[in-house]
Amino acid sequence: MIAALLCASIFATGAGARADDGQGVPDWTGFYAGGHAGLGIAHYGGIFDGDEAFPAFYREGSVFGEDFNVSGGLFGFHTGYNTQSGNFLYGVEADWTYFGRSDRVYDAEDEGPFGLWTDNATAELNWLASLRGRLGLVSGRSLLYATAGLAWADAGYSAQDNDNGGPENSISFSGAGFVVGGGLEHMLAPNLWLRMEGLYYGFDLSRDTSTLTLDSDIGDSVILDDVLVARIGLTWRFGADAQTGAGQAASSYAPDAGSFWNGFYAGGHAGYGTIDFDSVFDGDEISNPFDNEDSVLGYLFDLDGVTGGIQAGFNHMSGDYIFGAEADWTWLGRSDRRQDPDGDPVGNDSAATSIDWLASLRAKAGYLSGATLFYATGGIAWAGWSYDVVDGIGGFGTVDAAGFSRVSTGAVVGGGVEHAFNEHASFRMEALHYMFGNKVDTSWLVVDSSLGDFAELRNVTVFRAGLNFKLPIR
Repeated sequence: MIAALLCASIFATGAGARADDGQGVPDWTGFYAGGHAGLGIAHYGGIFDGDEAFPAFYREGSVFGEDFNVSGGLFGFHTGYNTQSGNFLYGVEADWTYFGRSDRVYDAEDEGPFGLWTDNATAELNWLASLRGRLGLVSGRSLLYATAGLAWADAGYSAQDNDNGGPENSISFSGAGFVVGGGLEHMLAPNLWLRMEGLYYGFDLSRDTSTLTLDSDIGDSVILDDVLVARIGLTWRFGADAQTGAGQAASSYAPDAGSFWNGFYAGGHAGYGTIDFDSVFDGDEISNPFDNEDSVLGYLFDLDGVTGGIQAGFNHMSGDYIFGAEADWTWLGRSDRRQDPDGDPVGNDSAATSIDWLASLRAKAGYLSGATLFYATGGIAWAGWSYDVVDGIGGFGTVDAAGFSRVSTGAVVGGGVEHAFNEHASFRMEALHYMFGNKVDTSWLVVDSSLGDFAELRNVTVFRAGLNFKLPIR
């Protein structure tokens, strides 16, 4: 669906959206409706069978909400109304987004033959909705906006007490929260707009689950903390015609061959990154897919978070097309340590990883519509990361520890939209997907390492916004 929206936007851009270049501020006033698609990440908390979670790192008989991986594609629709005063826009928007994602997590006990009696819990997020105000600045045929308002979520949760032969019991819960975000919208034609936006939904919706199953304990709960969404959309404005594009006399910036889009630039960016990492320490203890009792599993590491960095590049303009190259460096600084779940309060084995930075050297190619550039990018990527393990024995402290650092080489692809406010500065929103897949054999690290142990940085996906400034270099 994302690819279809991008193809439609490129077609519409090339079909004559240039009619209003340099003629004034396009008119965004009126009712509109459209559709959107993107990616979402939901963060859960809570615990099932909480009495087993002692001491702090003992996970053998409990299911932790933070281990749910509820993320993936989404789609929906939006509708709203804009009113415009000069270069400023005010509006209200309502939207509904189908998510339909869920994840099941098993406790780490090896109960019964082949672990088939292990307890488990499942979290799901069905849909999101919001009612938001919008405040924006019109520049040429593009709109840079911030948005905030009320949000609603419909979620579900289930738990299964397998060791006592119990059924899977479930609850549905929904509730209100808030949403904040922003984006960049471009007028492809007077009645057709393309947008890219990021939204943060804050909920902190909590439900008591202490009576859900026979194995549930006092203090058990499920918590929907927040949801992060990055999406693109197409919007149709009702009642617009070809004469509405330059209704107000005000300055509009439309770059030419000697302006922002030719030459060197540099700037900074900030965003959010999701990291796909996998590893196993002491893999001999995994006798079946659900027996994690004495092993440390890397897919449970919580490494997602805020990113920031710098970029520099060169653009060459040829008619309506831009070709260029860009280098960037992005700080991640994400790390996490996990203990094995065997319940030994002193000598638990543990493993940790740290994903420190990303860098890339990429080619760019794009289509220019007025002062707004739609581009694709791809090239070579690097990542700096480290991994270490601790082999402990209960009551005697650490007996062995080792680790390593790596710089992995891979590929990166992505795309975005960038708008030049004048001949000196631009704003961009983009998404990049880094692919590494470099598996490192870790069977040699410590005495407790097993044949088949490994560590692997697989993929990193980054959604970010940035500012660029034209450099006075000839």
